[in-house]
Amino acid sequence: MPKELLASTILNQKEPILKSRVELLLKKGITPTLAIVWVGNNTSSEKFIRLKTNKAISLGINTKLFHLKEEIEEKELKVLIEELAKNPEVHGIIIQLPLPVHLNPDRFIRLIPKEKDVDGLRQDSPYLPPAARGVIELILQATPIKEKTLAVVGQGRLIGEPLKRLLPTFSPKKVFYIDKKTKSPQKLTQQADIVISATGVKNLIDASWLKDEVILIDAAPGDIHPSAIQKASFYTPRVGALGPLTIFFLLENTVKAAEDLFKENI
Repeated sequence: MPKELLASTILNQKEPILKSRVELLLKKGITPTLAIVWVGNNTSSEKFIRLKTNKAISLGINTKLFHLKEEIEEKELKVLIEELAKNPEVHGIIIQLPLPVHLNPDRFIRLIPKEKDVDGLRQDSPYLPPAARGVIELILQATPIKEKTLAVVGQGRLIGEPLKRLLPTFSPKKVFYIDKKTKSPQKLTQQADIVISATGVKNLIDASWLKDEVILIDAAPGDIHPSAIQKASFYTPRVGALGPLTIFFLLENTVKAAEDLFKENI
C-alpha cells in the first residue's frame, strides 16, 4: 500500500524551533519582515500570498504586501525594489511570480540584494530555494538520497533548476534531468528510484513511466496521474505536501536573514 509523504510530519518538528527563534529576535527589538511584491491580479498568486501571510502571522513574522497594477512600468517597479533593498527593517524580498509578460523577472531578481533573496533565486543567494528544499525534505522522509537514481522532470526556475545545485550534495548514484527536449523520457524515469515531477502538465506521469516501488514527488500538483500512485512505495498527495513546506522554508529564510543582519550590527 503506497504511503503518503506529508508536510505535517516535518512541520510538527520544525515550527516550534522557528517560533522560538522569532521570539528571541522580538526580545531584541527585531521583527522579521518579508516584503512581497505582487504585480497584477493572478488568482493563483493571490491564494499563495494569502497562505504565506497567514502562516507568517502564526509564526510572529511581519509581511508587507506591495500590490501593483498590471500595467506598471519597469522603471516604477525598479524604484520600489531598490527602496526595499535599502530598507533595514525589511529582511527578505520576494517577487511573486509570474510577472506580466512585459516585465522580465531576471532583471528585477538581480536588484534584490543576495542577503535579502529569501526565495533563493539568485545564483549567489545564501539561501536554499524553499520549494526545492521542500522536495528534498519529503524525499528524506522516505529514504536517503545517497546511491539512489533520480529523475527530475521539468527544469523550471523554482524547482528543477535549484535541484541541479542541491541534489549532487546528497551523493546520488545518478540524476536524469528531463525537459521538453529530452527524447524518450519514459526510458529514463523507468530507471529511477525517485521521480520528481514539476512541469505543470496535468497527468503527465502515468504508470507506464515508472518502475515498481518508486518514490513519487508531485512538485506541481496534478503532474502525476492517479494510476501512477499504485506503483509507488511513497508519494506526495496533491494537498498537504510541498505547498506548506515551501511557505515554511521561505519564512525560515526570512528569519535567518533577520538573524544575520542582527549579528552584523552587533
